[in-house]
Amino acid sequence: MIGDTILLTPVISALKTKFPEARIYLLMRPGMEEVVKNNPEVAGYILLENYWSLLKKIKAERFDLALVLEDNPTPKWAYLTLLAGIPKRIGDKSRLLYGWIYNWGVWLNSADPSLHHVELYLNLLEPSGIVNLRPPLKLNPDPVAEKKMEKLIPAKAIGIHIGTGGGNRALLPETYAEIVDLLAKKTDRSVVLLGGAAEIGTLKAMQSQLKVPFIDMVNKLSLQELFSAVKRLGLFIGVDSGPLHAAAAFNIPIVAIYTAKDVNPNRWLPWQTVFKAIVSPPRACDLKCSHRECREILCLNAIDPQKVAEAAQELL
Repeated sequence: MIGDTILLTPVISALKTKFPEARIYLLMRPGMEEVVKNNPEVAGYILLENYWSLLKKIKAERFDLALVLEDNPTPKWAYLTLLAGIPKRIGDKSRLLYGWIYNWGVWLNSADPSLHHVELYLNLLEPSGIVNLRPPLKLNPDPVAEKKMEKLIPAKAIGIHIGTGGGNRALLPETYAEIVDLLAKKTDRSVVLLGGAAEIGTLKAMQSQLKVPFIDMVNKLSLQELFSAVKRLGLFIGVDSGPLHAAAAFNIPIVAIYTAKDVNPNRWLPWQTVFKAIVSPPRACDLKCSHRECREILCLNAIDPQKVAEAAQELL
């Protein structure tokens, strides 16, 4: 969810470029407002709540235009814009059950493997006259969090995020540990481990294997502090995740890792920053891939720590 929110910021920038007087509000899950905090292009946000209470609140705002960006297709958001009486409704008209609701809709070819997720979002803006704009991602960390991270994170350190938001599969603890050890041999930069509560188990498994010092920031940072920590890095390494896209927003070089074969890497590559992608080869596993349920580790074992470390060296 963090990454998805970061990836919609170019849409906000494109709308403000075309309509500088527009006041843009975002409908968001609680907690995600931190991603757009301090973004001067966002006038405000409405947090998800009971559907009918939400409808009443949105109707009262008398919005002129609604833009529905959906990663997991569901008709309820399309109907929300219709029931709220919003006159111009933009969304994906290829949705069979509810595409008709989008009177300013676009027929998206979401199966096109060449399209980045940001490009899919931007294509929806064509009815409003916005074409050929490719704004960068935008994050505006809290100044207080930035000052705190200045004391904890050495400038130009190497950050390794040891988890994923669920859009892909994280590497094995021993793989992360080997990457850290290899980097210690190849560079004199500090290594910072990043992650949330879900990565505590991975960190504990790594600690028994690591032979070199590192800076432990796992489950120790607020979201604003995480963004500020990422901003200080000289290189980011990690599986596709929200922090990876945060690094792209700060134009930090990235070693981007993609393990699951049911996820199109092209759709989720770092946007507008220098990167090297490490992709688990499809032949690594013959099973039908459903990475959220799979417990096999064939695709994870196919990621060579040496190749990750070499890619990091080249970017450095």
